[in-house]
Amino acid sequence: MSSFQLSRAKNPLLLLLALVGLLALVDSIVSGRMGWDSFGGVEQGQTFSRLELASAKSAALGQAERRGVRIGLVVGMSTADWGVDLRQLETPSDAVRWAKITGEFSSFSNLLDVVRRFDQADFTPERTLLCIHYGMLLGARRHKSTRSERLGEILARARQARSTNEIARLVTLSWAGNNRAGVANTLELRLGSWHERLLGWLGQPADVAYPTLLDPFEDTPNHHQPMHPSVRQRHVANFAERWRLAQIAPEPDQRTQALALGEIVARLGRRPGLKLVLMPEHSALRAVEPELFARRSLEDALATSGLQSSPPIIDLRSAVPDEYFADEAHATAAGRPLVTSALKRAQ
Repeated sequence: MSSFQLSRAKNPLLLLLALVGLLALVDSIVSGRMGWDSFGGVEQGQTFSRLELASAKSAALGQAERRGVRIGLVVGMSTADWGVDLRQLETPSDAVRWAKITGEFSSFSNLLDVVRRFDQADFTPERTLLCIHYGMLLGARRHKSTRSERLGEILARARQARSTNEIARLVTLSWAGNNRAGVANTLELRLGSWHERLLGWLGQPADVAYPTLLDPFEDTPNHHQPMHPSVRQRHVANFAERWRLAQIAPEPDQRTQALALGEIVARLGRRPGLKLVLMPEHSALRAVEPELFARRSLEDALATSGLQSSPPIIDLRSAVPDEYFADEAHATAAGRPLVTSALKRAQ
């Protein structure tokens, strides 16, 4: 056995530490040039795939409306995707067909990007359910961590497993590794916007420029089961800290979220039948939400819409027992019928 192999076999953690040092050096150079903090809780932006789907679905729904179909629309984020069963929402006595237009990374600014796509389309739903959470007023900022926390996790795992299996985890300590989702989203958005501008310059109509949907009323499935409690605990702790800071000194991003909600309601409110739905939440999440402060912040945001009267609010936050949540806000497969039943009764 060579001296290198012997050293590696006796001190596997030395190899990990050496690689950490190299990644830290590269990270400091890249993050310094890009101005992007690896662990500073970067805001997650909307993905182009969701924007493209919103445009494609809007074009398809416009075609359906011109064929005489009466449309109901569920607008929201992933909790609406997981929680609302479109077919259960429909009734034999009601000829309205329900569809969904949803986004990712829960914040009002991200939802606004999706709503703008729908607002440009040529169709008018008879009813619109805007599914939201108080926490969207805080934005979609990622959980903040530190390099030492990440390193501690990796080293703890390395003591219990083969070090070679842990080397791949070191990439999470780098700028590229920790921001890989944001980097991919940014690239996708730029490529997508160039594609859209090119098709627009060529005179392509929306129903040709975007992917053809065979059925814009098709629902998204929910096969999710409860996640590990630590996931919910981490998310709830993050919300608790951000609510605490919001009451002391609101961040500029919270003003952005409030204005985004006002614009969403202004755009959707031009159509009939708009209702706001406060989606169900686990009791652990409700416990850390400052009820009066959150409600007042929501009402202040709605006041910026310019509508003569704010839309009615359906509060379903406590409508579903805790055992039917996958985490702090997403319904499991078994919880989805309960969410939809509560929504159906409250309409």
